[in-house]
Amino acid sequence: MRTLFLCLCLGASLVVPCSAVTFPELESNLSGVDVLRAQYRQTRFISGLDAPLDSSGTLLLVRNKGVVWSQVEPFQVQFVLTDEMIAETFGDQPRKIKSKADHGELFRFVGFFSSIFDGDKAALEKTFKIDFVSLNDDRWEMNLTPNIAKIKKVFSGVKLQGRLLVEDVEIVEASGNRTVIHFDDLSTSPTVLSIDEKQYFAN
Repeated sequence: MRTLFLCLCLGASLVVPCSAVTFPELESNLSGVDVLRAQYRQTRFISGLDAPLDSSGTLLLVRNKGVVWSQVEPFQVQFVLTDEMIAETFGDQPRKIKSKADHGELFRFVGFFSSIFDGDKAALEKTFKIDFVSLNDDRWEMNLTPNIAKIKKVFSGVKLQGRLLVEDVEIVEASGNRTVIHFDDLSTSPTVLSIDEKQYFAN
């Protein structure tokens, strides 16, 4: 799986240039990240609810292995996503595995989100109309509008913002519901996984 969750990787060792960021620079920077660790804060705005739903946790992206999305608050749940499986663990319950063979459409969505966070323009253009804009203070904004019917039924658009890499993501569903995710404490080192991190991807 192309390293996700994308959508994203602003390491302390990366130098941000003074000139406006271009899409090729962003794509190059994202493709050069082998391991990313980050904290995230997510807010869901759902029609009919008086207050948004907040959650937080950690993110681990490993090139050529997959993504580990670990929610810590308000309850513990972990998702491990690879090219071939999605593993779900809720609290202390046994891990549940979903295979690509049985959940092809779900993996399609996982794949396109992976492309977002990899800055994979060629893959994104198969699914979205891309509007990339350079902003002030070396920041940029990318708006993705789906051009495939199946995607349009789920999402009306995705907005990403950052400097050289993705820091904020807003997903607008066809229903009007919104998800806003902010990533911080991003680190691209060490590139060697710990024993516990390797275990996430063990079969």
